[in-house]
Amino acid sequence: MISFANALEMAISNLQKPIISKFEIFYIALEIEKKGSYNNNVIKKQKNINIEKINYLIQILLDKGFISKDIDFKSYYKINSEDRGNCEEICCMVDPFCYLSHLSAMQKYGLTNRIPELVILTTPKIKLWKEMKNNLENTLQLNFHDKMLKFAKLKKTSFPSIVRKMKVKLLKRTFVHPSIKMRDSYARISEIGHTFLDMLINPELCGGMSHIIEVWQNNAKNYINEIIEAIDKHPQDIIKCRAGYIIDEILKISDKRIEKWLEFVQRGGSRKLDPNAPYSSKFSEKWIISVNV
Repeated sequence: MISFANALEMAISNLQKPIISKFEIFYIALEIEKKGSYNNNVIKKQKNINIEKINYLIQILLDKGFISKDIDFKSYYKINSEDRGNCEEICCMVDPFCYLSHLSAMQKYGLTNRIPELVILTTPKIKLWKEMKNNLENTLQLNFHDKMLKFAKLKKTSFPSIVRKMKVKLLKRTFVHPSIKMRDSYARISEIGHTFLDMLINPELCGGMSHIIEVWQNNAKNYINEIIEAIDKHPQDIIKCRAGYIIDEILKISDKRIEKWLEFVQRGGSRKLDPNAPYSSKFSEKWIISVNV
């Protein structure tokens, strides 16, 4: 027979995560309480787990030195038996809906030889974040819904400017791209097609348009289906025109899906390939866009 605190410590250790929130600790404790044992070890009776008892158990783990307050996110606990984690992992654990994007994603995918000076992450704006949070909480509450509803709330955490000695840029968006978990990591990254899409939306966060064209010339053919699918679903017409020009006139790739984007060209307008550079007289007659690169 073991104590509830020992069972909780073993369960947290088995996660092999560098940090943990009170929300996660509460959920683990509720699972242990429901089973009445952990790893075939019967637990000394601990009835009616609530937030006060969780605070007491957390204090036991703090006093033992098993956990400590995290240096970057004070509302999280560092699991002292584990590695401290890198910047992108910690950020993606603190915000379950953020992911690496732009130049950071490009570097992880091997699309660029530039080393970002900061970690760029994308997260939903608060309204969408709350919707996604409610969906996650509702899923967890299927098991313990009264207690989870009353006590355990997933909270949005403010990011410091530096995490694990790396500068962080957090972009808040009204929509977020599909993301995937990185191999052997707790970090998430935008899907490859959407990483190329971001280059056309925010070239200034991806090394600039000249660098982006180099990246497309060297890599886009390997991911052309994913790129076309991502851009096809994007609501902005100008993105389809920028992508259409690069794929059609620079990469010389023919595809019926790209030809359909011609319906989004805007005659008589002042659209530019690089949204941040001055207008140029060099022009694509087919895509009706200033080639200002």
